[in-house]
Amino acid sequence: VSRRIEVLQAVFDQMAKRRGGTSTATRSGGELWPCYSGLLWCGVLPVSTFCGGHQFNAEGLPFKLGLEPYALHTTYINSMDEGKRHRLREAMLF
Repeated sequence: VSRRIEVLQAVFDQMAKRRGGTSTATRSGGELWPCYSGLLWCGVLPVSTFCGGHQFNAEGLPFKLGLEPYALHTTYINSMDEGKRHRLREAMLF
């Protein structure tokens, strides 16, 4: 698995570095830039609304900021899928 992650990260890095130009655009308070030879616009998603499991479960980040999360990535926990589903049910997301 770690080798596959390394390969995916390398592909993403290459996409991000193959800029299609130097221009940037600002939309909804975030900066976007052309990548993959100008075929895509890339940007960084705010962790406050596109949370990982730790930011959502342990920190409660979106709720502290008065925001509703848009997406949640369930990160690794010891009880595997059943534990992930349980946490999503607790948050009334599943």
